[in-house]
Amino acid sequence: MIVAEASYNSSDPTVDSQVIALKASGADVFFLATSPKFAAQALRKAFELDWKADRILVSAASQIPTVLKPAGVEASKGVISSQSLSTRATRCGRAIPPMKEFYSFMEKWVPGVQPDEASATYIYSAAQMIRRYSNVAATIDERKRDKAGDPHPGHSAAAFHSRRKNQY
Repeated sequence: MIVAEASYNSSDPTVDSQVIALKASGADVFFLATSPKFAAQALRKAFELDWKADRILVSAASQIPTVLKPAGVEASKGVISSQSLSTRATRCGRAIPPMKEFYSFMEKWVPGVQPDEASATYIYSAAQMIRRYSNVAATIDERKRDKAGDPHPGHSAAAFHSRRKNQY
């Protein structure tokens, strides 16, 4: 059951008063659906108030460099997040094959982005989705061409049409 809600304006300097009011409500779960700046402030204030509520963060408010580090290591302990992130600090780190692929991709294609940033996992996930979709689309196109007797097997429909245009 929701016992209290608090809103803020993005122009507010802090969310301290909202956190104080939420703690006073007696809530034992603190759900933060907010931007990184205010999530960090809210975590810090809850810690300073010694509020022991379970803290749940949405993905946008779960980033290590923009939320958890600014809030403080102690204030961030025990936070529940929808963000999944394996970092260099994890035991497996670069040793497992999927992580090797991830770090190799980051070094080659987006060297300016730190692998520990949540945006890095988004970039990699989006690239993997595009690659997967392209492979599926190519397989579908190949099956269609096989049925139609297409003379250029192995090319996606887009590449095939582009190629034919360039031949003229």
